Amino acid sequence: MEADNKLFDVWKQFDFNIDPINAESEKGKFLKNKDYNPEFDYQKEGKLNQFKKDLLNIHPDDSLIGKLIKERRDIMLKKIEMLLTRKAENLTANSIELFGKPDKKLVSFALEEIKLPDDLEIKNLSDNDVRKIISRALSENKLSNWNVQIKEDMSATAKVNTAERIVYIKRGEKFSTAGVERLIVHELQSHAFRMENSIRQKYKIFQVGFPNYLETEEGLAAFNEEMVGYLLHNRIRRIYAGRVIAVNLALEKSFSEVFAELSNHFPEEDAWTLTVRAKRGLIDTSEQGGFTKDYLYLNGKLKIKAFLKKNKDEGLLSIYAGRISINHVKLLNHLSDEIVRPLFLPKYNSENSQ
Repeated sequence: MEADNKLFDVWKQFDFNIDPINAESEKGKFLKNKDYNPEFDYQKEGKLNQFKKDLLNIHPDDSLIGKLIKERRDIMLKKIEMLLTRKAENLTANSIELFGKPDKKLVSFALEEIKLPDDLEIKNLSDNDVRKIISRALSENKLSNWNVQIKEDMSATAKVNTAERIVYIKRGEKFSTAGVERLIVHELQSHAFRMENSIRQKYKIFQVGFPNYLETEEGLAAFNEEMVGYLLHNRIRRIYAGRVIAVNLALEKSFSEVFAELSNHFPEEDAWTLTVRAKRGLIDTSEQGGFTKDYLYLNGKLKIKAFLKKNKDEGLLSIYAGRISINHVKLLNHLSDEIVRPLFLPKYNSENSQ
């Protein structure tokens, strides 16, 4: 299908990178004066207008896959708009349209979660140590076509580029042994596995990701951590809850105000990271608003748990078919003759796992 191939070609080149490139230097200024609101700079994206033009030239048909391609194309156009217009009002409105925002029930749940006593985490592994451990884990998980790189200017300690099959580790970051084991579950056995299963499907939209797949993607990763025990550590539960609270605060408060409130519940380093993640995308962080994606981790985990409780037998298989949302599972029944059974499944599913 031509539209499927065209969307894939743009997606392969388009890196939706919303992280500031001067976070470390702004961190130094902020920690000296906590009334200061950082002014973030961002990587210049010279090809955004060309991507926009290419996307607008994609004209899907009215088939089931065609409708998914059209919706995903429109989401990518919205992301480009976010990167081109970084005013707080515009970025926040686009972010809410793309990802939504936490409701009162989720915020209340998160406020209870952060009351858990924090765990002591001994971070004695360097970025290079972790690179070696992840490289070995890629081989053990039969992901030999993936590689690991150390990267500057990341708001996360690790992330994957599924299009290029790269696991990125944040330069200069320190990790605990348990933290690295969690990353293997989160990045490899969740994100990388779903991507590898997507590659085996007939349509490339499975690799690009179905519309609104992200909540399921991140929720599944958080759920997988819990299934193997890592989310039983209070620290990780607190961090996911803190992301919800940070997003909720950022919509109405400045960077310094968000940080001040989070500091009542988190160590300084965690409060900084949570605030940056909620305020990234903005240039002037004194303004209200921000990037709302981070609430999806906890919200998605709760939805995954509910979904798998109702769909015990085939639920996990269906959401590992590709980068889809749980909302698309029934829709896939209409494509059942064309869907390839997932090969890569998480370790706790011992009957079918790699």
